[in-house]
Amino acid sequence: MKIFSSIRLSVDSWEKSLASYYEQYDVIYTRQFISFLISFFCMMFYCYLHSEIVFGGDAYEIWELAKHFYEPDRQHSFVEYRGGFIFIFYNVIYYLSRLLHVDDVVVFRLYSSLLFAFLTSYIFPYLFSYMLSMKIGLLKLILFSITLFFFYRGYFLHPQTDVLAITFLLLSINVLIFITKIQKNEWLYYCAAGVLLACSVMTRFNYVLSIPFIVIFIVLTLSARQANKFRIIKLSAYFVVPCIVLVGANSIGTSNSNILKLKLKDGMLRQKIEWNAGDIKYTGNLVIPEKRGIEILRSEGIDPDPWKGISVVKYCSFYAEYPLDMLVISFQHLFNGLDITYNSVYVYDLHTPRIFLSLVNYCIIFLTLVIVTANISLWRLSKKYVLLLLSGITIPGVSAIPFMVEVRFFMPLTMTFIAISIFAFRDGINVIKANSLYMHFALFVAFCFLLSVSVLNSADQVIPLKIW
Repeated sequence: MKIFSSIRLSVDSWEKSLASYYEQYDVIYTRQFISFLISFFCMMFYCYLHSEIVFGGDAYEIWELAKHFYEPDRQHSFVEYRGGFIFIFYNVIYYLSRLLHVDDVVVFRLYSSLLFAFLTSYIFPYLFSYMLSMKIGLLKLILFSITLFFFYRGYFLHPQTDVLAITFLLLSINVLIFITKIQKNEWLYYCAAGVLLACSVMTRFNYVLSIPFIVIFIVLTLSARQANKFRIIKLSAYFVVPCIVLVGANSIGTSNSNILKLKLKDGMLRQKIEWNAGDIKYTGNLVIPEKRGIEILRSEGIDPDPWKGISVVKYCSFYAEYPLDMLVISFQHLFNGLDITYNSVYVYDLHTPRIFLSLVNYCIIFLTLVIVTANISLWRLSKKYVLLLLSGITIPGVSAIPFMVEVRFFMPLTMTFIAISIFAFRDGINVIKANSLYMHFALFVAFCFLLSVSVLNSADQVIPLKIW
């Protein structure tokens, strides 16, 4: 009996020590690190299984330009309208592959796997643990990683700008959150946050729309700490000035105005596109025409040639002249951006089963809408802070509504939906139970399925729906 008592005391002592360890080192060195390792190795294994997939389309152009960016006699490319930053960034990765004498694609996908693990295990959880005022457990971390992997794994095979822009944006916000906790060397952290946000904008320019929301968040948090007006202005300047200087320097010699006109025209001609990267059973890309937009252009006597753009002023005038039609177009584009059909920008099998993917996606959207709109004490942080942060994160996705839809443009929205639905899952389920929203849930999912099928029916070739 003494032996069993001794064993019990030893186990109790070990459990207390382990509890003390968790309390001392928190989740950063335990739960999140475990999640990081799992996420990294899963993505690396996926990259290994798909090592035969080469870069294509814009991804190929971006990578080739990055490889030769500093060569004086290099050829110019149509992707240079983005400015120099993204090519400098990828050039560093390419140069690293040369130093290591390892294939550049392998090194890129190693970096991409690290990015995925860092994004799912640290960046998103840190932000939402602040907004929800809770520690996010290992199970939720792993579930979040699995879900993002399920929806977006193919995006990490190619050098694109979307995931990188989101990462820099969230890093900037996380640094600002970190400042509220330490309040030391604030000017340095505000500068770092400004530089990170500049990196986001230099990667995808529409992320500039996040700046006003983040600046207001800075002002409110400083005011809450009873900082005087001079200090608020000074620290805000430490954030804004580096951001403006870097974005301005990156924009020298480039022009986005003509690209914007062409993209607006595309949005009036096409609802959505999925890029065919090798499906020989389907001819060309999967393009959903925007018949209502085409009719508006015809009524206005505008040439439907996609290479002749329309101005922002002319596009806005459509809302005054055809308000209901433009609202329908905007809603369709929003839904198409949220309707994730494939897990990659470049699709090798357009006939791949999509029912389960769509079902999970529609459930996430409904649960997120319930969580965000319900009158509950879920958002333990001040709601004005939550709304500012959510607006700052998602506005780049919302800004893509006027253009021809690619799911990747809406990743700020869809990734945020996934994060909210998983990290606040229990609260959302409790609201559904308390308000008996089961029928609403079923009708919402059914409506989304019917709307999605209706959209796909507009394509040149109808793709049969497969469950498996």
